[in-house]
Parts: sequence; C-alpha cells; structure tokens
Amino acid sequence: MLTGMGLLDVYDGAERVIMEAIVDSLMRLYPDADMQTIIREAELEMENRMLRAASSPAPERWVYLDRGIDINFDDPVGRGAYLISGDRSRVLVERMEAGLPSLSEAEDAIEHIDPMDTVVTFRGSNDRTVVEYAFALLPDEFGSFRSRTGAYASIEVDVRLFNPDWTPVTESDVRRRRLETVSEVNIRGIPLFVDCTRLEVVPGTYLLTTFLLDPVSGKRATAEEEIELPDYSGSGLMLSDILPAALIREVEPGLASRFRRGELEVLPLPGRALQVDQPLFIYYEIYNLEKNDVGGTDYEVTYSIAEMPDGSGIGARLYQGEVSPVRARRRRIVLSSSFPRSGIQTDISEYLELGMEELPPGTYLLELTVRDVLSGAETSKQLLFRTLPKAGRR
Repeated sequence: MLTGMGLLDVYDGAERVIMEAIVDSLMRLYPDADMQTIIREAELEMENRMLRAASSPAPERWVYLDRGIDINFDDPVGRGAYLISGDRSRVLVERMEAGLPSLSEAEDAIEHIDPMDTVVTFRGSNDRTVVEYAFALLPDEFGSFRSRTGAYASIEVDVRLFNPDWTPVTESDVRRRRLETVSEVNIRGIPLFVDCTRLEVVPGTYLLTTFLLDPVSGKRATAEEEIELPDYSGSGLMLSDILPAALIREVEPGLASRFRRGELEVLPLPGRALQVDQPLFIYYEIYNLEKNDVGGTDYEVTYSIAEMPDGSGIGARLYQGEVSPVRARRRRIVLSSSFPRSGIQTDISEYLELGMEELPPGTYLLELTVRDVLSGAETSKQLLFRTLPKAGRR
C-alpha cells in the first residue's frame, strides 16, 4: 500500500481503499512504469468505476470508522444486502473477530458514570407530547479538568426514543456539551453538573435510551427504559407531570438559559433528592380550564405530602434515578395546603416552593390535585422524593 506518500490524500474512506487496490494492481502489471504514470492511470480507472457505479441501480456504500479502523461495506444492487469490500477490510474484520474481547468482557472493563436523572412529560405542539430527560452528575465522576472561570466539564450526550420493536423514532444526535456546575443544584453542599434534553413525539409507549460519555476519562453511562407518553390533546382538564426543581425564579426577557420556560428559569432536580434545609420547588402545567361568561377561570390547587415506609428500599432506588412508578402504602400526611386560583388563560404554567425544614430526613410522596370550580373536573399527579440530612450531619 502507498502509505505516507501523499499521492492518495485526495481520497478518503472507501474510495481510498479502491484507489490503493487499483494502484497496487497497476504496479504489478507495469513494474517499470514511474509512479506518476501509475497514479494517472489509476485516476482514469477510478473515474470509470465511479461512472459505472453512478449508472447502476442505486448502489450504496458506507464506511465504519473508529480509532483508525476503516471497514468498507458495499450494496452493489441497492437491495440492502451489504458486503465487505476490499482485502484490507476483510483482514481488519478477521483481526477484530480474533482479538477483541467479548461484549460482556468489554463492558466489564469500562468505568461507568452514575447519573441522577428524572423523566417528565408535558403537552407539546400538534397533538404531540414532550418528554424531558434531565440528569445531574457529581464533579468526581469526570476526568481531571481545570478552569479559571470555575468548574466545568465536557460530556457527550445522546438521548433517543425507539418504538417497542426498536425501530428509531428520533434521530441520533450526539452533542458535546460544555457543562458548568450549578451552585443552586447540589447534593450535601456539592454543586452538580446539570443538563436536560427535550424530545417531542406522538403519544404512546417508547423505549428511552441515554448515552453519556466523558471524553477525558472514558467513563460512560448507558441506560434504557420503557416509558408511556400520555396524550394531552383531549379537551378535558389535564395536569402535566410534576417536575422537581432545585430553584425556580422569574428572569428577564434577555436571559439565555437552557432551563428557561417562558418567563421562568427552572433548574431541575434530577434524582429528586435534596437536603432538609433546602426548599423543594415543583413546576407543573394545567391544561383545558373552563372559562366563565366573562372569560375568567376559577380553580383550586391542593397539595399533600405523606411519609413513605422505611426499610422498603424506595429511597435508594429514588436516589439512583429510578423513574418507574412505586406503589407503596402511605403513612400519615405531614404537610397539606389548599388555595384558590383564578385567571384568564385555559392553559397555564405554575410553580410552588415547599419548605422541608420541619420534616425529618426520609422518603415522601407529594400529591398535587387541581379542581376546576367551573366544570367540577378534578385531576392529580404524584411525585416521590427524598430528603437528606444537612451537610456534615448524619
């Protein structure tokens, strides 16, 4: 092969493999020819092959590139039957099959990130549903990094939805994000790296897959879970999921923030765990309120917080970011309140700030209920969360 000679630098991937094969063949046929002549003849042959390929019935070619590995696959007749092309590609495949560890061995060798995460749904546009995936990572999950402006890290994020038969619903969109620690979002006084992704699709049952990679340390997180996206397109009273937040505040119109929602900045609380001296913020959306004769709405919001059983393992699963519904017997209600609301919009966004300082550390269930006074309709949603002792205490 003509490696390092610079004569084939205009070619790449599969075309380079083909060009090198043509040059090698011509060199064996014409051993006395100079290299420039060989290259000119090879370029003519390459052009002829490309013209023939262009006139064939929709052939396809794709190339696998990873860490110096270059394997070429050809579909010569456009029927989805791909073949490994080129002697070099076949050799590489044979070496990979012989030398690479099994998948289980490779997975065991990888260091994993342990994110805290939360999945919530809201009404989208055109009768679709928005699913929002938020995650948080501790600084020590990453490789070494330094910054004069504060702690930051770079992480690759890919969040996708699949149908139950694993056909893709959303395109792969691996993005490298520069994340900064958010001081308002912390666990036991340690600021977290927080990020979120929003996907909008038709309602239904999906598989949500997440892939996080720290390019410095090579650590990664991969997960998949089945989620049910509700249909918010109906005309009756509806309530979105409850989004737990570390901080919700009104912001100026010009503020740029990935956590912005209209006039609010909502910093999510992935993992739904907070210290007892930190307030719990919750964000929610109400849809399809009735209007009276003068165009106003009249509704009532009620919340209650109940203790959950100790020793059930709920708290541990919660801290790890498990989002599956947990059915458990309630204990006594420790906080509750009800208050009337009115307005002019049938679809609204609201939030509450709930103080936890009077509650002992533990696992709790929040139930939020909205009652439309005009129609008599009522709907509710629940949120499981955990409170931790203050930093430095047990």
